[in-house]
Amino acid sequence: MKSIKDFQDRIIEGDVLEVMKQMPDNSIHLAITSPPYNVGKNYDNHNDKMNYQEYLDWLNKVWKETQRVLVSGGRFCLNIAPTGIKDFVPIHHDFTNQLRKLGMKFRTEIIWYKQTMLKRTAWGSWKSPANPHIVPSWEYVLVFSKDGDRLQGNPQDADITAEEFKKFSDGFWEVQPERQRNGHPAPFPEDLIYRLIKFYSYMGNVVLDMFGGTGTVAVVSHKNDRKFIHIDISKEYCKTAQNRLETIKEQNMQQKLPSK
Repeated sequence: MKSIKDFQDRIIEGDVLEVMKQMPDNSIHLAITSPPYNVGKNYDNHNDKMNYQEYLDWLNKVWKETQRVLVSGGRFCLNIAPTGIKDFVPIHHDFTNQLRKLGMKFRTEIIWYKQTMLKRTAWGSWKSPANPHIVPSWEYVLVFSKDGDRLQGNPQDADITAEEFKKFSDGFWEVQPERQRNGHPAPFPEDLIYRLIKFYSYMGNVVLDMFGGTGTVAVVSHKNDRKFIHIDISKEYCKTAQNRLETIKEQNMQQKLPSK
């Protein structure tokens, strides 16, 4: 088994289970991810239309590894949305049941209001109670913890402000979707990740995204003095994530240079 330092602050291209199985127990303070939704999105290197039970079985193995690598009190923030309208799949409930059976404690659900209801076409039965559809304009961030409620840390390493704490503790988060997709069909907006990192971790903690995509969790972690571990099977997504990080590092270096 490798040391966690072998994984820290790295963009790792590889299969999620193969990489996570090499990570040591009790080494991650916060995991944030959004898995493929299995709705046929055009991912670079993933079949997003698996048999549903096969899909659940695959992710249950990922959740087991997530629980193993989390420290006591470590948190797992899982972004997911109910899929479909006519054939509604309560994927968020299925994931919650899986994680609770693994012994993870369900702490809360955050409503991420995406404000995307710009065009309405899926009504079901127009102006009739016969068969109307609700079109979701939100997603969930399901929050779990391992073993206990408290994450141990130095109070001086808590960098959330009083105003941020009050704002983020309201579980209805209005955050616009990310417009800069960088070749990814469903990237995280930085503000969503910023809130989760500030609310659920200390400076210096290790933050994992096991479906890292184009690197938003890694970038925001780096910006806010956390260690990051980014895993993704796509070479192109990992290349994009690395380029984003290099851009941030270069900007930081420029800011530190004395003015002429």
